[in-house]
Order: sequence, then C-alpha cells, then structure tokens
Amino acid sequence: MDEQSIYNAVISSYLPDGKLDMNNRYKIWNVNNKFDFRSFDYQILSNMLNSYCEEYETKLDDGEWYSIFKCNGAYFEFYERGNRMVFIHSDNIDDLYDMSDIE
Repeated sequence: MDEQSIYNAVISSYLPDGKLDMNNRYKIWNVNNKFDFRSFDYQILSNMLNSYCEEYETKLDDGEWYSIFKCNGAYFEFYERGNRMVFIHSDNIDDLYDMSDIE
C-alpha cells in the first residue's frame, strides 16, 4: 500500500519529542512496483496520521513523478529514482526545493 510507506516515512521524520528531525532529512528505500502518484490518496494518509495532509504539488517533471505535501506545518516530498523511493522533509518549502534532487 503506497499510503502505508509514506505514513511510515512521515512518522520516522519526527524525533521522540515530536519535533521534526532536521539532521536526518531524507530516506531512501527500494520499491518493487512503480508507485502510482496519480492515485495516491491524501485523505487516507490524513486519516492514518490523524492529522490533515494537504497536497501541495504533484506532477510529472522530465518523465519522473514527484509529490509534495504539507502536514503539521512541515513539507514532505517523495519521488522515484529507478527502483528507489526518495523521501525528504523540511520545515521550509524553499529549503525542500533546494534539496529535492537526491540521487
């Protein structure tokens, strides 16, 4: 389930005290199947996190999909690179754009 993978990444982005972990700001994991960005359901993710997640931007750029969303004042982006999913987070959207091409 796509939402479960993103849920796990969001949860692990926070420190035990509830603050966003600004030292470990990206995660990469292998995927067996192509991620379906167009059918990703932010309502399901919001329900899982018990917090409203707002889709900020989802689009195809140079043949590769990415999606950015906002949740609890933080920004999260996920995209595929080959058979890997990259997930990054920041408390600032400009900072997120600056670091959004991790190989």
